[in-house]
Amino acid sequence: MDVDLVPAHRGPPLRIAIIGAGPAGTVAALNLLYLARRNDRPIHVLLLDRKTFTQFGPAGCNLCAGVMSAALIHDLERLGVIIPPHVIQQKILGYELETLGGSILLPRPPGSVIYTAYRGIGPRGLHYDEERSFDAFLLRSAVRAGAEYRNSLVADVQRRESAAGFRIVCADDETLDVDVIVGAFGINSTLGRRLASLGTGYRPPRAVLACQAEVPLDEAFINEHYQGQIKIFNLGLRQIRFASLTPKQRHVTVSVVGRAVTRLDLMSFLEHPAVLKHFPPGWRCPEWVCSCQPKLPVTAAAHPIAEGLVVIGDADISRYLKDGIGSAFFTAAQAAQAILEGVGSREALRKTYYRLSRRHFRVDNWVGRFLFACNDLVSRCPVMVVAFLAVARWEQANLPPGRRPLNEFLWEMFTGDAPYRTALRAVLRPGVLASLLWETLVASFAWLRGELKTGSWKLEAGNRK
Repeated sequence: MDVDLVPAHRGPPLRIAIIGAGPAGTVAALNLLYLARRNDRPIHVLLLDRKTFTQFGPAGCNLCAGVMSAALIHDLERLGVIIPPHVIQQKILGYELETLGGSILLPRPPGSVIYTAYRGIGPRGLHYDEERSFDAFLLRSAVRAGAEYRNSLVADVQRRESAAGFRIVCADDETLDVDVIVGAFGINSTLGRRLASLGTGYRPPRAVLACQAEVPLDEAFINEHYQGQIKIFNLGLRQIRFASLTPKQRHVTVSVVGRAVTRLDLMSFLEHPAVLKHFPPGWRCPEWVCSCQPKLPVTAAAHPIAEGLVVIGDADISRYLKDGIGSAFFTAAQAAQAILEGVGSREALRKTYYRLSRRHFRVDNWVGRFLFACNDLVSRCPVMVVAFLAVARWEQANLPPGRRPLNEFLWEMFTGDAPYRTALRAVLRPGVLASLLWETLVASFAWLRGELKTGSWKLEAGNRK
């Protein structure tokens, strides 16, 4: 990354406080320190977070399924950070999509690499060692690169009266004076509401509730049954837009997404016949299972920048319902560049961070909303589900990898491995639309003849001839 920075000077270093030491905060610190070294710019980077990511259960976890693409790993390697093998929980070889019309395996496309990691050191009832925590590894990497870390809860942020910059008030009454603040506290934090007192106009993104559980399973069962596959469920359920089972080493992360899903919705989902077949015979989810209800942003924040202040990660903007870690990495890198270009000036943040982040996400998120609205309609219509599966299966049987447009669409739609615009272009090809129309007609006639049972979770998709 080439960037023209403000020339180095012999005065005191630029003091930058990053509130939040998850992926957005630590990657921002790594980028700031990397750019400062390359351009001989003296800075002091302070990471503040009440979590150490070395506690069991939600207290040490960042409420995320922990799916990463190879692009994220390459971004870290560019910064001199190599993820050790023991941090990777699983290498994902494909996705299995379960629908009203049955299931279909979506093999990993050529050149695509996806990994899973755990954000803490283990859910309740299952303890990994500290070295396996992805977030703790990133935090240690930032500290080794030169950042300072303080295990402190930020209680308030104030403008300094006698000088430029901010005063940070911690819960233990410690105060810190800094020149620039990076808000990487995440959408689940209450700190975003406190920034309103600064008069910047910041408003957090609107969000929907997800629900997540970490279910312990035998490692041999996970390896034999899941075989490196993430299970995606698109069952047309009223409360749940989609759900997933993400395999780790000795547990499976269960995620359900809807407008306001609850733990009760998650437990009901785990009793669905389409879900139970991915667990051992006779299995029932224990009541004590480790679970949480993270927020998922569905809009962008208002006014995330001000003089000396920038909010990043999902507290500002991210991919619609997908790729939270990738969004954190992107916004962190852009914010670091903008800060060092203009010493935290609002104009530099507006030009290099705000404009580019909106250009990167906004239109694509509109496309994502449209695609998920269409998906909500299709997933509840067995006739259309059967048509989609028939065309996707025909592509797998007759076309080589890399030339299967509907499979590409389904992969990109549910994995977040590519922009939504790329997925939309794949499905709008004339040949795909014609095939879907034909198979919809075939399935409609089958439904009229009583060969499709509406409401069943397992239907037989017609074979494309």
